[in-house]
Formats: sequence, C-alpha cells, structure tokens
Amino acid sequence: MAAEDGEVAVAEAEKQEEEDQVVNPWEVSAKEGGKIDYDKLIVQFGCQRLDQSIIDRVQRLTSRPPHVFLRRGVFFAHRDFNEILDAYERGEKFYLYTGRGPSSEALHLGHLVPFMFTKYLQDAFKVPLVIQLTDDEKCMWKNLSVEESKRLARENAKDIIACGFDISRTFIFSDFNYVGGAFYENMVRIGKCVTYNKVVGIFGFTGEDHIGKISFPPVQAAPSFPSSFPHLFSGKDNPRCLIPCAIDQVDSSLHLNAFVHDPYFRMTRDVAPRLGYHKPALIESLFFPALQGETGKMSASDPNSAIYVTDSGKILKNKISKYAFSGGQDSIENHRKYGANLEVDISIKYLGFFLEDDAELEHIKREYGEGRMLTGEVKKRLGEVLTELVERHQRARATVTDENTNWEELYIVINFGYLHTSKSMQSMSSLVELVLLVLVAFLWLIATRVCSQSQLEPQVPGLFIFGDSLIDNGNNNDLPTLAKANFWPYGIDFPQGTTGRFTNGRTYVDILAQLLGFPDYIPTYSRIQGRTILRGVNYASGAAGIRNESGKLLGANVPMREQVARFGRTVQVISRRYFRGDCSGLMGYLSQCIIVSGLGSNDYLNNYFMPKFSTSTVYTPKAFAASLLEDYSSQLTALYKFGARKIIVAGVGQIGCMPYQVAQYTGRNCNGSRCNEEYNNAVDLFNTGLRKLVDHFNSGHELPGSKFVYIDLNQASKDLILNGASYGFEVVDKACCGVGKTNGLCLPLQQPCNDRTKYLFWDSFHPTEAANIVVANKSFYSNSPSYAYPISIHQLAML
Repeated sequence: MAAEDGEVAVAEAEKQEEEDQVVNPWEVSAKEGGKIDYDKLIVQFGCQRLDQSIIDRVQRLTSRPPHVFLRRGVFFAHRDFNEILDAYERGEKFYLYTGRGPSSEALHLGHLVPFMFTKYLQDAFKVPLVIQLTDDEKCMWKNLSVEESKRLARENAKDIIACGFDISRTFIFSDFNYVGGAFYENMVRIGKCVTYNKVVGIFGFTGEDHIGKISFPPVQAAPSFPSSFPHLFSGKDNPRCLIPCAIDQVDSSLHLNAFVHDPYFRMTRDVAPRLGYHKPALIESLFFPALQGETGKMSASDPNSAIYVTDSGKILKNKISKYAFSGGQDSIENHRKYGANLEVDISIKYLGFFLEDDAELEHIKREYGEGRMLTGEVKKRLGEVLTELVERHQRARATVTDENTNWEELYIVINFGYLHTSKSMQSMSSLVELVLLVLVAFLWLIATRVCSQSQLEPQVPGLFIFGDSLIDNGNNNDLPTLAKANFWPYGIDFPQGTTGRFTNGRTYVDILAQLLGFPDYIPTYSRIQGRTILRGVNYASGAAGIRNESGKLLGANVPMREQVARFGRTVQVISRRYFRGDCSGLMGYLSQCIIVSGLGSNDYLNNYFMPKFSTSTVYTPKAFAASLLEDYSSQLTALYKFGARKIIVAGVGQIGCMPYQVAQYTGRNCNGSRCNEEYNNAVDLFNTGLRKLVDHFNSGHELPGSKFVYIDLNQASKDLILNGASYGFEVVDKACCGVGKTNGLCLPLQQPCNDRTKYLFWDSFHPTEAANIVVANKSFYSNSPSYAYPISIHQLAML
C-alpha cells in the first residue's frame, strides 16, 4: 500500500518544517557549516540502518567477504534490501540500476565510489546491470547543448567501461539515444501517477523552473521497472530492482554521487505498486567530502576541490598536500600533545574509502590521533594509495578511444547473462530503436582485461597458488638454496623490480590474477598481512615437487605436502579472524576461491632424471608417473577437505625442449628437433594421467561439488616452440639472459637481451613474461581443450 511508508507524504511534510540541514537533488548543506546528521536523514527519508546482521547475511549468500564500503559503513542505510536478499535466497532474479549524469569531461573519485560498489554487487550476486546516462538532464540543468551533452556522455561512458563491469551482464544507454517505445510508455504511466503538487513537494521546483525539469523525474524512474527493457527481460519476468545510491541526489558534479539517489526513488516507490511492480530497493551511502572538508563542495568549476581520474600522480599529491583539510594541530608541539582530530581530517576520511587494509588503517588512525604521526605522513600515504588507484584506472581507460571505437554499428544486449552482439541487427530490426549502441565488443574485452587491475572486486574472492619456480614469487628468498631469483636481472621488467620471481616480469599467475580482476599481485606466504589474506596466498617454492625429496640437491624448498599444510593453517586463520567460527560462511567463501596448482617438472628434472637419485632405477617411466599421480591425488584431495572447490591443475611442459636440455642433448630426432624426447615422452605419461584424474574428480563420485580444470602446458609449450614466429618469438631455444654452465639460471648483474618480447625463454628453464602472457590469456579465455579442459578459467570463475 502506497501510504505504508508514507514516502511522498513525509517529503511534503518536511517542506513545512524549518530544517537545520538541506539535502535535496541539487544541494547538500548543514546549518552554520555543521556536519550532516545521518541519523536525522534516516528518519527524514524513512530508511533503515544497514546493520551487521544484513552485512553478515550478504557474506553468507555470496560466499565473499563484505566489501570495504559495507564493513566500514560507507553504505549505511537501505530500503527493502532485506526483501532483495529474501528473493535471492528463494532463487528469484533481480537486477541492478545505476548511472551517471554527464556534466564534466572526467569522473572524480566521488563518482567512482558507487560504480566500485555496484561492480562488487554485480560480481557477488552475478546479476544484470543497467546503467543510465542522463545526458538529457544535464542538457536542461547545466544549460549545455544537446551535442555537448551527448559528447560528455560518450566520454563518461569510457570511464564507466574502465571500471570493469561484466560484459555479459551489463547494458549502458543514454537517454537521448534510447528513450522511446516501452521505456517511454512507462514514463507516461509514471507521469500520470504524480501530481504537480507532489513533484514540487519532493523536488522543490519553483515558478522559475522550465517545464523540462518538471517533466524529467519519470525519465529517471522508468529504469526501475523491468518492462522498460523488453530486450533484456521477457514479458513474463518481473525481477526486482536494486539501486546503489547516495542518500541525496546531488548534482552529478558534486559530492559522491554518480547518479541515482533518494528523492527520485521515494517518488518511484510510491508509484510502483499502482503500476503492478515491486518497489525498487535502495542501498544508500554517505556523502563523499570535498578536499576542503565536509562543509565544502566538490565542483567541476573548482578542480582543486576534488581528485579526478585524469589527474597525474604529481597533481593529485599536490592537491592532497595543499588542499586536503587537516585535523592536525597548529604546531608540532601541540600535535604531539593533543593529537589529531580524526572527525574532520579529510586524509583519514579518504583512506577510509580507499585503503583496503583494515589493520593499516587502524594503525594510522591510532598513531595520528595520539600525535605520533604527523599530517604530512598521513597525506603521503593517501597520495600513494590514490596514485595507484588512479593510474590503474587510467591504463584501463586508455584502451577506450574514439579512434578504435565504432559508436555507430555495434549493439550490446544482455539477457540474464546471455550476450548478443550484431553489427547490422537486421534480424532484430524491431529492437533497433530500443537498444543503445555502446562500443565494439572486442574493445570492451580489451578494456575489461586491462581494467581488471583497477577494479576493487575481482571475479572470485581469493586466489591460492601452489607450485614451483614457474610461479614462485619470492617464497625461496629466505631459504638456504641455489633455487632463488632474488638478484638482478630477474625482475628487470617487473614493476616492483627484483622480487624472487624466476622471470624478467610477471609470472603466469601474476597475469592470471590480473585477468581475474585482483588489484594487486597475490603475496607470498611469509608476507601476508591483515585482510590481504582473504585475497589469496602464493605458497609456490622454486625446485619444489610433488615428492618431498625432489629438488633438495639444490637446497631447501617447500614441497607440495608442506604447501598444502600451510593452506590448512591459512584457512584456520581466516576462520578465526574473519568468519568467527561461521563454518557455513567460511565454506561458502572457500568454494568460490580459485586454487592453482602447477607441479611435476622438478619431479623429473631434479629427481627422476638426476643420476644422484635412485628413482629411475626403481621405477619405469610409466610406474613413476603412476606414483606421482597417486601422491598428487592425495594432495589435491587434502585441498578439497580444507574447502577448495574450484581447482586448476597445470600439466608439465616440454621439459626436453628447454634451452638447458637443448644445450646438453647431443642427439637429433627424426623430425630435426634437438629436444630430448626421452624427457618429453616421460612427462606425457604424467600429463595423460593428470587429465584423466581431472575427469575422475569432475565426475563427482569422490569429490562432490568440486570443479577441476586442466591446463595443458605440454601442448601450450609445444605450440609456442613450433609456432613461435606467429606469436612474435624469434628465439625459442636459447635464454635471453646470460646463464651459467651449472644450474641454468641467469648470471647475477649480467645484461640480458635487449628485446625480451622476442625470446620464448628468459633463462634456461623459465619462460619470459611475453610467453606467460600468451599462455595465461589463452587458458583464461580459450574454449579449446588444447589449452584449458574441460572449460576455460574464465568460465570456472563464473560458476
């Protein structure tokens, strides 16, 4: 019943009262420069607090740790969000609706916040999303021409695409291009339900406002009803709508808001039951303050009031240094004595939005609040955090340009996960007027890959890595072993320099983490801190094998059995610290994480084929492969028992074709190859058995609920060696760096080859970053079983 929550009535009554704060779609201010009273807004707008029980429920239903904006109260209120969760739990569909009023060339950080959170909701619940670009609104409110409003919408769309939304579940449209048909019909229905007095009461229109403004609210209300998108939702569907928004509806160039907020949807919720629809649910956020403080405004006319996604690191750090309002004292002496006022300090507030690590944030607040940390130090840390965020966004945004985007020909349509693309759409001519063209799908795929680095919420909650030197990222640095790569030129092309990675740049799993959307590389086991443990851990150790003794002639390593044990200890820590004994929530989280395991090469190179080991005299190649698979099966089963469900296992590559073997092997095969085929034939036995093991596990008889994917590194390496030129590799049998005669690793401090992209191998055993990029992309996206079997990694992540 419309009067149940009294939304419009409350709005009208509030206009009669003298208020000490003004919050409406175009103004946010507090009396005499005071702070916004959010408790009062909750009462005023008829919302409910987003309490811990709801946050816990989201975590349980999505099997993901709550987003930083949830656990820190950035999104603090809601309307009917529990009904959305009830419906989701019953298996009913819902969709997300958000957008942007394009009035500036680029977004600022406040605009990014709701898009970041919407991205999290889309990934967590795996639901469709519609994004409205209200270029018509800005034409009317900002006195922009139609052409300029449409141009700004296009520019803003590029920034939105760079946020990394799921291409198969996202529909972006501008009002100028899309409004008509069923959408316009709903606008008319909405308009007939709202009187002039009501719209004036809600929005405060005066006699000086032109009729375009008065007629606009139905345009923003219509996307709340699924029938506005007949090409997305069938006539039989009536999915609920969830709108992430700020509690005001401030002009898009001010404060937090990218788009939709409370007053528009108080009206929409009042109308919905009368039109036969569910009321749209809202989840509402705090305002995002200007650099000058909570009483200031972020405005496009004052570039120093906000940090824009186009700002360079130097510019944004200068803005923070000069303009970020400080809660510190007027002298160092007083600051040491009294500490900072955290309630007004903008650097602390911004870190609360964008610093992921809870432990670090609490440390900074404690030290700063007690005077041991100075304002300059806090601002310096904020500059580092925001520079990393903005630069990642800029790299994603750079892939979306007018030069390589055809805005005239391609339509992108979703239907609960189904993507349809067509250049002519002749077979769907009746839908042409209903669908906004966005961009070439290939371009969006590129942007999605790049922006996976910039999005806060990856496609899976965590990535846990087991393996050897192919994916070790520094676990061996502190071990007494020859199998370590913590010296130059290792890491010559890696952003952080030499780290212990056995290549010139990124490893296979580094690239995989980026493709999955992780904002940072997965850290080593020894360097896990705070909540970063929830993003995953890398346990891989150079020279390690499935068997405990493999690689031990080179020194210490962490074999697979111990890596699995470390994962068990990690699960215990996560359970105790972050799930507080909630076994169901923990298992839900682990079931969505991806496990990557790549071992076996050292069991051959540094065990079976090494004369100092007796295994080759005890086992035939077939028997040794069977023994390895038996041990590996037990280890993978142990991972399953700890909660792993999505598991990737990589086969062993063409170890007989590595430069180390090519240099030592004196024979030549019938096909002219200089590879040691004895080695390759032996690992073929292991790889064949491993693929069969994947089929066995996927049958569900032994490990129900699990899904295994086999990465065929043997076939991948064979492809790169035989067809290297087609991938840009000119040298496939020699190392890029200068190597020693004994262990095949790079010689310390020796200059490597100049163009690493033309070499398949970095040293005598390990591929270059360029080779890792090829294999990672093919195994992530390709549906060919010659790289990933039975499904791609991307498909595994989406399960």
